[in-house]
Amino acid sequence: MRRALALFFPTFSIDRMRRRNLASGVRGPLLLVTTERGARKVAAGSPEACARGVEPRMSVAHARAHVGGGGEGGG
Repeated sequence: MRRALALFFPTFSIDRMRRRNLASGVRGPLLLVTTERGARKVAAGSPEACARGVEPRMSVAHARAHVGGGGEGGG
């Protein structure tokens, strides 16, 4: 008998990034950004960012306006 299991983790990439950045003290809304046809777009946002109106495929400029500016995190 074959069995299949499908799992959906909508915030997996954000959770992974958050765990990686805990040591560096990064707090607050997080965004994963991709370049799509030369434009920087939001690939995923943390629940905090989504609560502030950020959505996937939104431009980074619009997302920054929603979450309050800030520089580029990570490193």
